[in-house]
Amino acid sequence: MKLFCKVILFFIPLLLISQENNYQDIIKEFKKNNFREVVNICQKKIKESPDDHKLYGFLSFAYYSLAQQKSVEIDREALQIRGIKKGQSYLFKDNESIKDFTKVKITFNPDTLKLSEQAMLKALSLQKNNLDYLVSLGEIYFSQNEHSKLVNFVDSLTKIFPPKPTANALTRFGIAYFNQKEYEKALDIYKILISRYDNYINAYSDAGACYIMLGKPEEAINILKQAIKIKPNDSTTLDYLYQANVLLLKNDIAAYYKSFLYEKDTSNINTIRDLAFLYYAFDKESSEEFFEKYISLAENLENEKNIVQLAKEILDDMKKGKDDNLVTLMRSEKLTNYGLYNYSLNLLSKVIENDNSNSPAFFDLAMIYRDINMYDLSLKYLSVCEELTQNLTKPKDILTIVYKEKTKTYLLLKDYDNAIKYAKLNIDKFNYNTGEIRYLLGLSYLKKGDRLLAKEEFNQVLKINDNKLTTELAKSELELLK
Repeated sequence: MKLFCKVILFFIPLLLISQENNYQDIIKEFKKNNFREVVNICQKKIKESPDDHKLYGFLSFAYYSLAQQKSVEIDREALQIRGIKKGQSYLFKDNESIKDFTKVKITFNPDTLKLSEQAMLKALSLQKNNLDYLVSLGEIYFSQNEHSKLVNFVDSLTKIFPPKPTANALTRFGIAYFNQKEYEKALDIYKILISRYDNYINAYSDAGACYIMLGKPEEAINILKQAIKIKPNDSTTLDYLYQANVLLLKNDIAAYYKSFLYEKDTSNINTIRDLAFLYYAFDKESSEEFFEKYISLAENLENEKNIVQLAKEILDDMKKGKDDNLVTLMRSEKLTNYGLYNYSLNLLSKVIENDNSNSPAFFDLAMIYRDINMYDLSLKYLSVCEELTQNLTKPKDILTIVYKEKTKTYLLLKDYDNAIKYAKLNIDKFNYNTGEIRYLLGLSYLKKGDRLLAKEEFNQVLKINDNKLTTELAKSELELLK
């Protein structure tokens, strides 16, 4: 997906600069970020030229800029989610850093933003159906968090204007929501564009990306197939189709789409690496061929050294006819630690093909899907683990882990009733009375709105005191509950 900058009205003064040189004093202050002075100049000029729509465009942008308030802060919710997923593992992995949990927060003063809206509406009253102004107005609605208003507004514009250049201009709102991880809202925009501009491929491919991020690869594939009909060789669409099929463990279909990208560029290291791992699950000969190509291209690249070493080990085992499920599981875990989830899924597919009752493989699948926020699939494979475990002589030790992970996953899915159910099952049925499970139970009660029961569970964590991190987390929650 494309990047989106929250300071999105800057194209207005650029547009005006390109047209005329009558606003040099305004442009000069813009370049110095002296937006208050721009407001003063515009207001004076408007008194002299009250019908100059461009002055209102400048004024709107100046107010918009003044309305912005930026701050950098720790993303507490992201850290909490990470804590739930990783449990007692509080050390950052190779692919993590504290930077991943900081965010630039941009807020808008509502009164000043309203002034920006009023100025833009005035510009539009002087020059109706000016697409640049209309899109700018939409950006103001976006910044006001007026989603329904924005959706209706976008819908109305698609009824008036043709696909070019309207579709590209309106796609910015879908991209904005995508970059804010508001995928359902982004889909609202893309669905309108698809319904009005049925040959606009970006709307289809970007909608497919949203479905992938929502953990709905089947829906992604359905819409991406429509994109391929519009432009059969579109690289972005082919890559998303590869991704969606990997998530469904359909490695042969994923390889089919990835092979088109290889034909476009037979020396692309990423594509070659992708195909080597994909074929590993179902085509030994092709996998060997692509691992050899990858190693020859990447062997001397510093940023590839860990994967090259792993690729050499896999290739050596394949040539010797070795196919050890435990070794493959360990390699999959290593790839997960590198953040290379697709390759982990490829290897786990191979293990399950060899042994469809391999409980550790299904458990690792569940953990990967949870790491990438595909909670429904995570629960699906945790349930498979639960079923396989029932056949064991002593299932308790494994079931306590499965129930704990189900508790976490339901908590992340915001299904607090089921999170509470599995936490209490662990405590009541198996006497699994750890600080971590009590903390998760307390957090579930808190998210559900039961502060009293949450407080009781957090106090239980302090009494058990079996893990420093969990105890500190419980103390923190109790402080907030005062």
